Amino acid sequence: MPLLVNANLGEVAPKLSWIFDGPFYDFIPLWYKTVGYTITQTMIINALMPVFVQTIAAWIAWFK
Repeated sequence: MPLLVNANLGEVAPKLSWIFDGPFYDFIPLWYKTVGYTITQTMIINALMPVFVQTIAAWIAWFK
């Protein structure tokens, strides 16, 4: 989703340029600082969250 929101597809699909009117035409260093960081952060959270949930569930069961 962040990839589409920040994409500027005015040259590819002129009829959809009012929807996809993001600031980035290509993968430039600023793109990696904003969009790439967000995607990487989301992937890390999604990778670690099941481990945290299982650990918390085990702690709750142990304390009961």
